[in-house]
Amino acid sequence: MFTDRDIEYMASELRSSYKAKRTALANGRSVRISAKNLKLSTWLPAALVCLECGADPDNFIEACFAFSKLSLGPYPQMLASIGRKSWKAYSTRLIEGEDSTVTDSLKVIELKDLIKMRKDYYVKVSKTSNRSILDVMKTDYTVDPVVGVLLAEGNKEVETLHIQEAAKQLIKSKVLQDALRILSPGLLERILRA
Repeated sequence: MFTDRDIEYMASELRSSYKAKRTALANGRSVRISAKNLKLSTWLPAALVCLECGADPDNFIEACFAFSKLSLGPYPQMLASIGRKSWKAYSTRLIEGEDSTVTDSLKVIELKDLIKMRKDYYVKVSKTSNRSILDVMKTDYTVDPVVGVLLAEGNKEVETLHIQEAAKQLIKSKVLQDALRILSPGLLERILRA
């Protein structure tokens, strides 16, 4: 059984981790979190789940974001309901040895999710605008550069749009390099040579 003090401490840690993760996903831009969501009481249910799972708050938040379908991650009120399932799936992948580290695993999951969401977006836009998926991809300047290169799937014209920025991202992030090495080993070297 956990004391109120344990739960409140964990709630505070989760709130800090959540704010940091949201800011990171927004590419460092300031992310506004509502006053309601800043209240400690909002975080208490998720804190209890986190404690019951025996998870580190940073990894718990990473797991929740990795399995969220929302681009900036789940809302704080959702963490308690999705947390247990996300943590179980996340920790199962690690135990089964799918990836070597927690961070690598999360980055691979995150990239796969971003690729899937972007592919779905391209299909939707191509249907509504009567354009080919390739044409939609060629005019998408908002996609994450690494995701753009992965989506290009060898199409030189689309790859060229994103490869320089992708190389800059990869140089700064060993985690991203490791994730890309898992997803597409030959592509990493090709990007870094660009």
